[in-house]
Amino acid sequence: MTADRVEDVWIRLKDRVAYARADFLLRVEKLAEELNITREAAAYIAAKEQGVDISEFLAPTKRGRILDVGPVKVSRVGTEEVPYCLFTLVNEEERLLGCAFGDRVNEIKGLEDRAVEITRYTMARSTRHRMLRATERSEVKVMGEGAVPPVWELKTAKAGSLKDMSGSSWTWIAEAVVVDEDVTEYNSCPTCGRGVELRDEGWVCGVHGPVDVQVRKVLHLHLADSSGVYPAVYFGEPPGEGLFKKRIVMKGYFREGELQISRFYEPRGLD
Repeated sequence: MTADRVEDVWIRLKDRVAYARADFLLRVEKLAEELNITREAAAYIAAKEQGVDISEFLAPTKRGRILDVGPVKVSRVGTEEVPYCLFTLVNEEERLLGCAFGDRVNEIKGLEDRAVEITRYTMARSTRHRMLRATERSEVKVMGEGAVPPVWELKTAKAGSLKDMSGSSWTWIAEAVVVDEDVTEYNSCPTCGRGVELRDEGWVCGVHGPVDVQVRKVLHLHLADSSGVYPAVYFGEPPGEGLFKKRIVMKGYFREGELQISRFYEPRGLD
């Protein structure tokens, strides 16, 4: 730990306790020697002994926008079931895979595309990625919209091309030209959006049973950029009339060779 970092800890400490700088430095040296630890660890211990929250040093505040949020799943801890969901945090410098647990799940679920800051988290490493863990102890705060650039302007959120995007299972922002479009409709469950089947007793959802159907639209597209032409689909109302030959900015991910669009961005979405 550099002298500057020791000084950072002291600055955080000095206004909160009646503790002289010289005494703090002596305590750091003593702890480092007695416990055979680095001066970094000793400085943290010395600060925590005085009641200072050292989480900002161990895990500096992460700021950015929630690019996407995955489905809620459940893990078992002994006999207890704990809900969790994956999410992606992007800012101007990095793209982080995150996992929210417990009460943080409901917070994260409602913050897609919003500017947030996350504190008191922990970092873990999965088999392929570093992962930010937002637990019950963590704090997730919504920031003002001007605190972080719009998500479609963040380089860490944008795919280099449709071809690059097609080779990834992650969600990305992409820009492309519509070369073909077709709108169809289907009967769906009003609760889950799944297609329903007409039986003797009426329309039936495989999950929710008999339902009053809701007619939903499906937008089928072929999108092009400098890397090629790719099929895409969007479930919902089209973002405008007549997308043919228009450039769109959208968010989505590839599944089995088809771009699953989750959101269009307007007014920038349409030229």
